[in-house]
Amino acid sequence: MKIPWIKKGQTDLTAFQAEELLFDYIKKSLSLDRKKAVDQHLQNSADLKKSLARIQKAIAYTQDLNRIHVSTALIEQVQHESQSLISLSKKYLKQPEVQFWFWWGRALSVFLIFVGGLSFFPWEKLRSKGGNTSAVMVEMDRSKDSQFATAESLPAAADKPKVEAAAEREIASTKPAAPVGKPKETVNVAASKAPVEQGFLYRGELSTSEVDRISDGMVAKIVDLGGQKAGAVELGWKKTSRQAYFHFTIPQRSLVDLETYLKQEGLILRKEKHSKIMPAGTVRVILTVDEK
Repeated sequence: MKIPWIKKGQTDLTAFQAEELLFDYIKKSLSLDRKKAVDQHLQNSADLKKSLARIQKAIAYTQDLNRIHVSTALIEQVQHESQSLISLSKKYLKQPEVQFWFWWGRALSVFLIFVGGLSFFPWEKLRSKGGNTSAVMVEMDRSKDSQFATAESLPAAADKPKVEAAAEREIASTKPAAPVGKPKETVNVAASKAPVEQGFLYRGELSTSEVDRISDGMVAKIVDLGGQKAGAVELGWKKTSRQAYFHFTIPQRSLVDLETYLKQEGLILRKEKHSKIMPAGTVRVILTVDEK
C-alpha cells in the first residue's frame, strides 16, 4: 500500500494527510492554505472531528500534570518514615535472639548443602579406584564364584543326574571354610593400600517334623519378597525326602521381613563372611530344613 505523504507546498490534502496534520493544526503552526484545507476536511468528516477532540483532550491532560505539586512536608514525612524503618531493622537484627536464629539458620543451610553433596558423591567409583591388584583379586573371586560353585566336582557326582551334582557342588562351595594352618606372610603393596572388599551371606538351619509344610511356605514367602534362586536347583530342592535346600538371593530391603517370617518358624539367620561380593542392594541366603 502506497502512503500518500505530504509534499512541500502541497495544499490539496487527502483525509489521511489532514489527520496527520491535526497536531500542527492545534498548535497553529500550519500555513494559511493548509489550515484552510484541514478546516474543509473537518467540516466534511465526523471521524476527523473525533480525532481532533482526542488530541485536544490528551494535550489538556498533559498540561494538567504540570500543575501537580507535592508539598515539602509530605516529602519530609516519607523520608522520615524510610529512615525510621531502616533504623528499626538494624535495631531488630542486633538483638541476641534474632542473631542466634539468624546464624543458626545459616549454619543449618550450610550443613544441609554439605550433607546433600555427600549423598550425591560417587563413592562407588572412588572405591573402585582403590588399587589395581585388589580389583584383580576381587574379579578373580567373582569369576570363580560365578555360579556359586567353586569346589571341584565331587567324585560321587559322576554317576548322579546333573541337577543333583550341581546342587552338591553348591552345598560344598557355600560351606564355611575349615580352619587351616597359618599361611605364609606375603607383602602386597597394592592390597596394603586398599584392602579387598569383604563379601558375606546369610545362613540358617532348621530341624522340624514338618519339612514339607515349612519348605512349601518358605518357597511362597521368598518368591513373594522378590527372591530368586541363586544356583542350579529350584527353591526347596529335596536332596532327600528328609531335607529341603534353599539357595537364593533377595533384595536387601526385604531381608527384615524374611527374618521375621523365619523366626516364626523357629529359624534364625546368621551372617557369615564369604569371598563372593554381591551387587549393592542384594543379599545371598542359604537355608536347610531337615526332618527330626
